Amino acid sequence: MDTHTRYNFPLAVALLAAFWPAAQAADEAEVARLIKPESTVSLGVGYVDSNNQRFGQYNGLNQRGAYGLLDAEAVQRDDETGTWLKFSARNLGLDDRELRFEQQRQGDWGYSIDYSQIPRFNPLTVNTGLTGIGTPNLTLNGGPKQNVQLETERKRTTFGFDKLLPGGFDFQLRLRNEDKDGARMYGQGTDNAPAAINFLADPIHQNTRQLDATLGYTGERLQLSGGYYGTWFDNQNTSLNITGTGVAPSVAVFSLMTLPPDNQSHQVYLSGGYGFTPTTRGTFKIAYTHQTQDDTFVLPSAGGQTNLGGRLDTTLLQMGLTSRPMPKLSVLANVRYEDRDDKTPVFVYFTGATATSTLDGTNEPRSLRSITGKLEASYMLPMGFRFTGGANYEVRQRNEIAVRSLGFRDETNEIAFRAELRRSISETVTGALAYIRSDRYGSPFLTNLRNGGTLGSNFIAPLYLANRVEDKVRLTTNWEATEKLSLQFVVDGARDAYNSRTAQELGMRSGKVENYSADAAYAFSEKWQATAWYSRNDTHSQQADCADAAIVGGVYVCPASAASPVWAAELSNVADSFGIGLRGKLTGKLNVGANFQYSTIRDRYLVSALNPTTAATGSTPDITTRLTNLKVFAKYALRKNMGVRFDYIRDQFKTDDWTWTNFLYSDGTTVIQNPNQIVNFFGMTVYFTWQ
Repeated sequence: MDTHTRYNFPLAVALLAAFWPAAQAADEAEVARLIKPESTVSLGVGYVDSNNQRFGQYNGLNQRGAYGLLDAEAVQRDDETGTWLKFSARNLGLDDRELRFEQQRQGDWGYSIDYSQIPRFNPLTVNTGLTGIGTPNLTLNGGPKQNVQLETERKRTTFGFDKLLPGGFDFQLRLRNEDKDGARMYGQGTDNAPAAINFLADPIHQNTRQLDATLGYTGERLQLSGGYYGTWFDNQNTSLNITGTGVAPSVAVFSLMTLPPDNQSHQVYLSGGYGFTPTTRGTFKIAYTHQTQDDTFVLPSAGGQTNLGGRLDTTLLQMGLTSRPMPKLSVLANVRYEDRDDKTPVFVYFTGATATSTLDGTNEPRSLRSITGKLEASYMLPMGFRFTGGANYEVRQRNEIAVRSLGFRDETNEIAFRAELRRSISETVTGALAYIRSDRYGSPFLTNLRNGGTLGSNFIAPLYLANRVEDKVRLTTNWEATEKLSLQFVVDGARDAYNSRTAQELGMRSGKVENYSADAAYAFSEKWQATAWYSRNDTHSQQADCADAAIVGGVYVCPASAASPVWAAELSNVADSFGIGLRGKLTGKLNVGANFQYSTIRDRYLVSALNPTTAATGSTPDITTRLTNLKVFAKYALRKNMGVRFDYIRDQFKTDDWTWTNFLYSDGTTVIQNPNQIVNFFGMTVYFTWQ
């Protein structure tokens, strides 16, 4: 007999006997917490030290002063019936409050009622003489100029019901009602001065309703889910009634402007999956959507049409298959068909378009049919490598539009190939490298015509129609360096090249995106943990434009002269962000934590002449925005079921954005943005817990 075994066995039994009660007590405490969780309520006061436009944009903490802080969560369980009763409240003293009441019986039924308020305060201050803001009756310069802070608020109520039915069936119902009120920035072009814009305020008084009813079935091999999803949008304000004039030079205005009309959508769908074998499964989805917009116009059209009669019918079919034919091989295949059939009647809505214009007064129905397919396989290689390869193909077909201002093609095709190599380098390190190449092409570009039938410019190909080759690379690494330290690194990038049809094609020429991120988590002990992260996003694009164009030899050309060169615009957005966090226990009663985040966002707009290169060059000023946020908290337990919490937040928004600096509307309205906003928030709450 092994002497070590003989003498250590009694010691192991003794140690097990010593620690077993503590382990059993911990397990019992965890089970008790899950069966009967704590209820809690906290109330207190918060203070904001300065007026601001960004910090309180979505919570209402935008004015200097005190705010009430009230949160609650109550949980009760009937052990005899297994019925849960839950109530929660969040931010009851603020503008972004939430309430939820829920009752459910495990394995049988449940229902819930949610209520939330979602504010949005415009981060820009408007100085205007416009009167009637918040109503559909507006008067330009109807009063003395004053600062106006526009805002909107959503009030959302959601009802949910769930019921398990016999035979593997279940039923779900969701009803949502949302009212949105307030006013937002709006504008109006003018009839005799196309470059002039008057300031308006869009009166928001809208209602959106949603209904989602689903009947599901779960069997040993077959799972099904089918139902109905409907939405209804009602706008109480059908139009803007505008009076008054702009400042000198006097600018005439349209007296009526139609606002977003009422519309509705109805969808029926059926989706499911079937397990043919333990390693092979198929999925499908069928859906049909009928959308209409037939709200009455403010005024009848030139042809007497009083509403759009908008109708869009969408048919969706989707099928997929996943299988593992061999232990080391898995495959995936799916195909998706979508037909958006725009059946809106075409009418002449206004007359007077000139022969050289790129519009003819009719509406433009836009139908789109797309087919997408995907095939992918993954195979386990020797030495712990796994290789995944696949291909995607997509074709999109569009209806033609008679009169156009931009290049157009009725079909685009895109094919993409993907390859990924993944390996567990060790028990603590995994890494993956992926490469994707996609190529978009399509049918010949159609000849653009003006309203009178003459040739129109065809230089610019919109982004979604242009020929493009894109290359993407992504590298990820996860490293569990020690039991206490874990690291993650991600690097990915993409290069886009837009193939020109002609030497003088304008629009997008190239694009580039690079992303870098690193995350780290470290546990100093069971009581103290720290996190840190860094990310960088670098986006560049190059576009070309021509100030003037003329028809030479029956085709449009850019003069490309010193007086009228071909311009290139190089746009870039670079964002650097990092953050650190620390949480821990100073004593058995005191928990503390801190989180710091910093971001710098730089936008550049470089303009230069491509042809001839001797032309003058220049650029608009760069824009740099800096965001700094520090959060600190301390939570102290006065006794077992009562404690106090302190919170401090310092938030800074700093920018040299010139976009709204000295911005002047034609009616004399100006827009103001505080370029350096520093806010300090102090909060103290007392909390109580019970079971």
